[in-house]
Amino acid sequence: KSHGYLLVAEVLKRGPKELHQFQRMWRQHFLDTMRPRYLSEHWSVDHIKENDIRLYDDGSTVEAFSVT
Repeated sequence: KSHGYLLVAEVLKRGPKELHQFQRMWRQHFLDTMRPRYLSEHWSVDHIKENDIRLYDDGSTVEAFSVT
């Protein structure tokens, strides 16, 4: 399995809110490090959709979740 798959699976063991916090941390790191000039108006550090986390690796799926 890929590194990304294993990383997300490990974070998901702590719960879906932890995954959102992890995503937010990496997005902020991207902004601080890369300092992009052009981002979609819909791009946000805090963006999350219900059921938007699904990983496929060799046909496997990490359980999707909803943030309430």
